[in-house]
Amino acid sequence: MAEDQEPKEGELDSSASKPGAPKLVNRRESEIGRDKRASANRAEAEETIKRIASHRGIIGTVITNNDAIPIRSSMDKEGTQQYAAFVTPLAQRAKMITLNHDPKNELTMLRIRTTTTEMIVTPEKEYYLIAVQKTSHAPDPA
Repeated sequence: MAEDQEPKEGELDSSASKPGAPKLVNRRESEIGRDKRASANRAEAEETIKRIASHRGIIGTVITNNDAIPIRSSMDKEGTQQYAAFVTPLAQRAKMITLNHDPKNELTMLRIRTTTTEMIVTPEKEYYLIAVQKTSHAPDPA
């Protein structure tokens, strides 16, 4: 490697302070920062799910991406797939209607209430959080 060239990521730097002791080039600061933010976001999402699950009447939570593919869920596979497949497109349509009505106004929450359950959908930039809870007058499933 020429003296004026910097080593590429993952290459060994032979111009280490001790002769014959190569050092591994560190990742770029932007990659490290991105990884720390992603880790913090995952931890924040986990904490949010735990907080939601601790509320009385919560049946479960589902996190889907914009393609209605479940990313994380506390529900069984069948329930997860149903809520992801049906609720996510409905929330996307509500988001579009809101923006078409007023481009400066964003959808922050969508509540869908039936006689037995209530779905609370919170759209984010890259995912949807769906919380499902029993309504207050719904009988306990036995």
